[in-house]
Amino acid sequence: MSSFAVRAARPGDHPALLGLLSELLDRPLSAEVAAALNTNLLRVLSTPGSTLLVAAEEGALLGFVSLWTRWGLFEQAPTGVVDCLMVARAYQASAVPHALLEQALGACQALGCTRVEFVPTEASLIPSEALEGFGFVRSAERFGLELL
Repeated sequence: MSSFAVRAARPGDHPALLGLLSELLDRPLSAEVAAALNTNLLRVLSTPGSTLLVAAEEGALLGFVSLWTRWGLFEQAPTGVVDCLMVARAYQASAVPHALLEQALGACQALGCTRVEFVPTEASLIPSEALEGFGFVRSAERFGLELL
């Protein structure tokens, strides 16, 4: 594998993100999903405290990680939340997932975060052992509710 770089996503990354998601889902994405992804990408890129980092190699996207910050009523600094880490199948066993998470932690620190939570999603591809290697500690299970 040649070298890759981790950088902030750009609006022009939309087609490559669609391709990566299509590969990982084993199906093409509908026009509706593609449009929603573009809207969400632009929202993330324009919202302070939200970031999408991509691993790129010669113009191709190998993976991405999203993060955002949140404040609590009794917190003196924001908490970083890393909630999605996706990597192309050919690079899942490479240094790409580790590099994306490492850069996400650095971005959280640059945003003034003193704590970072990794919220696993179905799409996240990093094993719990790797998270523990970064110093993450498993905490109580979270509860969720979808509001329609």
